[in-house]
Amino acid sequence: MKKGDYVVVILIFLISVTIFYISKTNLSTSSDSNLIVNVNGEIVERQKLNSEVSEKEFVVESEFGKNIIVVEDDSVYIKDSDCKDKTCIKMGKISKVGQSLVCLPNRLIVTIEGNSDVDVVLQ
Repeated sequence: MKKGDYVVVILIFLISVTIFYISKTNLSTSSDSNLIVNVNGEIVERQKLNSEVSEKEFVVESEFGKNIIVVEDDSVYIKDSDCKDKTCIKMGKISKVGQSLVCLPNRLIVTIEGNSDVDVVLQ
């Protein structure tokens, strides 16, 4: 390989890293995302997610059980649940469009939806 070949390889590498960084930061989040809470297939809560909401905690009670959901900055997590396995609490925080939290014993699904021109974001 000659000196010019190394320059071409370095340029291709820099361009690919730049494209990866731009797609990772711009496509995986949405500024107008909504929090949707479903219990047994019915929507019980719908909220806008934005950075202006500091911390909000709400309780979702149904015939299947009780969950405490916390909205904090641009992320959402389940703080407490009365189910046996507590897997929904261990799932952690979600903040990107398309992510969800599920509590199967309580039939609860928390998803983040948004208006985006992107069909799929692979991670």
